[in-house]
Amino acid sequence: MRVLSLLVILPFVSAKLLLNYNASAGHAASILGRQNLEGWNGAAWPKGQAQNASAFFTTAKDPNGIPAAHVHKGAHFARSEYHMLLGQTAASQTYYIGYRVSFGAGADYQSCPIVFQWKNFDSATVDKDNIPALLVFRQGSTADKYIIDFAAQADPSADQNISQKTLWTKELTHGTIYQFGIVINTAKSGFVQLYFNGRLSTLVNPSTKEHTTKYAGNFFPGQTEPKVGLYGGQATNACDSYIYNVAIGTALVDIAAVAGI
Repeated sequence: MRVLSLLVILPFVSAKLLLNYNASAGHAASILGRQNLEGWNGAAWPKGQAQNASAFFTTAKDPNGIPAAHVHKGAHFARSEYHMLLGQTAASQTYYIGYRVSFGAGADYQSCPIVFQWKNFDSATVDKDNIPALLVFRQGSTADKYIIDFAAQADPSADQNISQKTLWTKELTHGTIYQFGIVINTAKSGFVQLYFNGRLSTLVNPSTKEHTTKYAGNFFPGQTEPKVGLYGGQATNACDSYIYNVAIGTALVDIAAVAGI
């Protein structure tokens, strides 16, 4: 009997894991990068002041006892985030960001709209393109609907509900764990992609209404870096989120487990 030997050739992928936060492994939230907190009604956080009950981002557990970074900001506090990859991003690269998270009842378009931002820190271009890509809550049709957008070119100072180009939208349930995979290419003619719960999402071009899985644009108008946590809103209510994993790499395989791919 002749036995045929099958050779399976897998494509070579050059991957580099740039960041890996895993709450279940006991990782401290500080491995995410630099903590950013804001004080009462947008005031600067006092220099040398540690996080406290008003705003914190620390590895703990979610309401169901699952290890997670508990992110909290109290009423009238505008920011509880971690700034990642400080000074490490560059043009003409592709970054893969995996984000596994659930949102508490206070995370909504009024109190904590922005839960991920690819933030521009270049003073020469930030006025025209403040946040090239983001995950942001927006108002639902009824009070009990919580809708999140994957959007581009947001300007939080434009109005109360944030000026943005919405590419994808989904109704979420508070307390449910979701998996996001965000792909950002930083060439001048770059692109973004979104994986939601392991599946590549269809994006809608807000200008042409064309459906695509790869939205083209310039997503690196200057030094632009990722942030996760809670930011923005009218800050009239306290809000919480629970981050289980964050992974950032240079190939899809780097974030596959976190993004559910």
